[in-house]
This record gives sequence, C-alpha cells and structure tokens, in this order.
Amino acid sequence: MRSEILTPAVANRSSACRGQVTEVIYHLKAATVRGHDIFPVKAAGWSSALAKATGNGSSGIIVVFDSITCSPKVVIDDRHRITDARTAVTDVTRHRGTSA
Repeated sequence: MRSEILTPAVANRSSACRGQVTEVIYHLKAATVRGHDIFPVKAAGWSSALAKATGNGSSGIIVVFDSITCSPKVVIDDRHRITDARTAVTDVTRHRGTSA
C-alpha cells in the first residue's frame, strides 16, 4: 500500500512580539494511506527566541486523527525528538553502509 504524502506548507518569517524581534520557521506535514483509519499531521517550527532561551530552537507536535470522524485520537508533544532520533538512526546506518 502506497502512502499519499500531502504537500507540506513551509513558511519563514520574522515577527515582533512583546518588543522582541524573532525569526520563526515553521512547517506543516500530513500523510494518508488508503484504507487506514488514522492520519497524522505534524506541525513543527524553529524560533530564534527559543534557541536563545534553551539552546534548541526546535519545537513541534504530531496530532493523529481518526480518518472517518477527523477527531483527534492522540497528541504527541514531539519537541523535535522524533526528527533527532530519525537523524541519528540514518547517520548510524549510513556509517555502517546499510539503509534505514
């Protein structure tokens, strides 16, 4: 069964909030697989203010929806950990000469 990946929306902007100018980059991604009863939507972003405050400017959530009712089933406070884990696995498998 083949995934149908919806086109991600990506935006970059600078904003002034509470007197502070912040660079913000965000993206939205969603995917569906025909015949499955759920679909995920990921909202993630990077902020210069968060990077300055915490050392890691990445943040995000994944919401898993019911394909029939579109009701949210699960909300995952990702904080970029899934991407970090995927990158680590990719680096290890690349180093070993295998594919992820």
